[in-house]
Amino acid sequence: MTTLKLREVLAAASILLTFPPLCMSQDRRGQRPQVSPEQLGCIEPHRNPSSVESLLEAYADLLARVARAESSTALALTTNPYDQGPTAVSARLATLLYHLDNAVQEYRCAGAMLYPFRAHADTLVRELVADSWGAFNAYQDWHHELRTDIVARVRNPNRDVVVDAERQASRRTRRDQLTQLLGLNAALLTYFLAPCATATAQQRSAFRGRLQSLAAGPASDASALARVLASWLAEHDHTCR
Repeated sequence: MTTLKLREVLAAASILLTFPPLCMSQDRRGQRPQVSPEQLGCIEPHRNPSSVESLLEAYADLLARVARAESSTALALTTNPYDQGPTAVSARLATLLYHLDNAVQEYRCAGAMLYPFRAHADTLVRELVADSWGAFNAYQDWHHELRTDIVARVRNPNRDVVVDAERQASRRTRRDQLTQLLGLNAALLTYFLAPCATATAQQRSAFRGRLQSLAAGPASDASALARVLASWLAEHDHTCR
């Protein structure tokens, strides 16, 4: 990931904190119905739907899922099916598709991570749950399209170069838009945490520790966002004392 992309993540998660929450809602018309992590084959601990601590733990786990998904995508995009000759194309392509499929599953689980909180008493939490589901469905769709395009290129390597380039450029633009969606999603969490009484100092400290651990990981949208959230908590908690 480039420094420019990291700055884009920072901008999405910090500048947009000044926007009213309702302005950040996604258009959810036609969105797939929400389902539980268990229905998607995601192994997750039990979450207490009324516990702030449980919600913060779930969001940290969500970002960890996103980080793993980004790692899998990076591995896929650095796998060249042709770099070991034509006889190894099948095996290399299988490796590439495996990493893409793994990324899709991680995004699928990330989207369902907050499912236990879908009926939370706070409107912002319910908005965060729905927003997470929609955002990570969009990530999945992007990866499905990428997978389909890669298979098509292998089957027909003589496709029109200009058409292929336009498709790739369009996909890059939409990927940047997904990064902004991730920043908007985190902004909703900060609105929920803004009142000092929302979480105890101990709960905020534990959450900040998880975020700092994620921020120290490999460079990714997830680690950059974790760094932004940890910094926001540190600054905000100072005003709560």
